[in-house]
Parts: sequence; C-alpha cells; structure tokens
Amino acid sequence: MLTAKAQEYKPLSNAKEDLDGEEEPQPHLRKPLNRQLTVAHIIFFVFSFITAFITGVLFTIYISNATTTHSYESGTPENISIAPHLPLRQIAGEFTYQSPFSKEPPLEGNVSEPTWDTLIPNGLGYFIPSTADTSRSKSSSVVIPSAFHQLHCLYLLRRAYYTTTPELQRFDFGRNRSVHVAHCFDYLAQAITCSADSTLEPAVDKEHGFLGGGFARRCWDFEYLKSVVESRRAFNASGFLAWGAGTEGKVELG
Repeated sequence: MLTAKAQEYKPLSNAKEDLDGEEEPQPHLRKPLNRQLTVAHIIFFVFSFITAFITGVLFTIYISNATTTHSYESGTPENISIAPHLPLRQIAGEFTYQSPFSKEPPLEGNVSEPTWDTLIPNGLGYFIPSTADTSRSKSSSVVIPSAFHQLHCLYLLRRAYYTTTPELQRFDFGRNRSVHVAHCFDYLAQAITCSADSTLEPAVDKEHGFLGGGFARRCWDFEYLKSVVESRRAFNASGFLAWGAGTEGKVELG
C-alpha cells in the first residue's frame, strides 16, 4: 500500500541573508565610476572649447567682411585716429512730408533759393576753430562740419538734375560738373552709412507706406551748429550760390 511521503518544510530564505551571502565582486571587475565621470567631463569641456573657438573664428571673419565692404576706413576709436567733432545736444525733431525742399528749383542756375539758403550759415559752413594753431596759415586752419558739406552736395545734385543746360552755372562753383556730381554721390553714400541713423520708422498707412514722417525722432541741434560755425566763419558768403565770394563762388583763403 502506498503512503504519501511527508512533505519536508523548508523555511523561506531571508533576503538580507541572501545579500550577505553573495560573493564580493573581484577588484578587477569593479567599474571605476569616478574615473569615468572625470573623463566624460574632460571630453565635454574640450569639445565645447573647440566649438566655441571655431564659432569665434567664423564670427570674426563675418564681421571683418561686413565692415570692409565700404570704401571708407572703418574701425574703433581705439585703433584709428578719429577726426574731432563739435559736441551738440540732442533734441526731438519730426520730418515733414512734401516740405518746401521738395519743390523744383529755378531753371536759371544763377538764381538763389531763399528756402534752401536758410540751411547754411554765412560763410557756407567754413570756419576756423578756437583751437586752431594761429601760427599756421589761414587756409590750413579752415574746416567745415560734415553736415554742411553734405548739404552742399545735396544741393549740387538737385540743381544738376533739374538744369537744362550742360554749361557751367554758378552752382557748379567753376568745377567740372560730371566730376563734381560723381564725388557728391560717392560722398553722400558714405556719409549716410557712416552715420547709420537707426531710427525705427513706422509705416504711415497701406497707401503711402514708409514716408519717414509723422513721429518724433532723435535729432542734433542743427541751429546751434549753424550759430557756432557762423560766429567763427573764415569768410563772408551767403547762400548755396556763395554770393559775395567771387564771380563763380570761389573763395581765396590766403
């Protein structure tokens, strides 16, 4: 007769005892965690440094190309000798669309325009600074603020555009017109990019678009500049046609 074999009771093992009973890993099989983290950090920093260096080189090349596309010499005040300027206070100004300056000039090139002539002081903007060396000749001490040189070029281009005769007229100042006009185009292009007026102009409306007027903008005190320059003018000559400075507007400074 078969009899059931008594089941032998085996107690469950204690998890702590099982862990305690595990063999210690061999020293050569242990992972050097600290060393791995250190190597990873070094690789990361080296990679970041190389990336930053390459980015810096490419950015420098880009800036160099961007600043050498103009014909004028560009740079910072620290590495280039900058010409002096007259300090002016900032004021709020507003451009006017279709101002009197938009009207056509007289066909006769020897006729003055009072509206335009108000832009320049007596002496056309040529003056002798208070800091000038009195031991030098008068001609070597005379200077002109860029604003008046720019206005002179703008006036010349305007009169040359509207004139109906190729013959020299008073606004040409006795110079070859084609050469003078070419100089003024070149000079004004560089003057605008050098000044780089960064005023953010909003659109007037969908029909007219961007006219540059109808809002206040930062300006410099032009009237003060005129008064300072006129008070130390190098000679007397009125208006853009330089009346009082010779038959062709030529000036002898001596």
